[in-house]
Amino acid sequence: MKRLIFYVGIFLVLAGLSAWSGVAVARVHREALDGVAEAVTLAEEGEWEEAHRKLSETGNAWHSHRAFLESVVCREDVLFVERSFAAAAEALESEEDEFFPEAAELRVLLENLVVTDLPTLGSLF
Repeated sequence: MKRLIFYVGIFLVLAGLSAWSGVAVARVHREALDGVAEAVTLAEEGEWEEAHRKLSETGNAWHSHRAFLESVVCREDVLFVERSFAAAAEALESEEDEFFPEAAELRVLLENLVVTDLPTLGSLF
């Protein structure tokens, strides 16, 4: 009986960690998507400096979660998103017309990240 309780306890801990990491990744993902959407809206309104500031804040927030994200999401996907943030920021600084395609690519990368790589209980067992 003690072994059963031990194994059930281990299962509950793993299930809790899986749920927590899924919620945390979803929160970071939602913040990144919202930040990119806000930057695009600002750019469409012609407020390029504010759009650059918002995109930089969002990219820095993504980067600050990098160690955690790499532990639960494919590392290459995290790096692709970081490169896309950098490319969008560079396009926003130099050629404003190139920003919108870069921002669209960044949104697609972020959306596909959550769809394909969120941890689940099935991936643990």
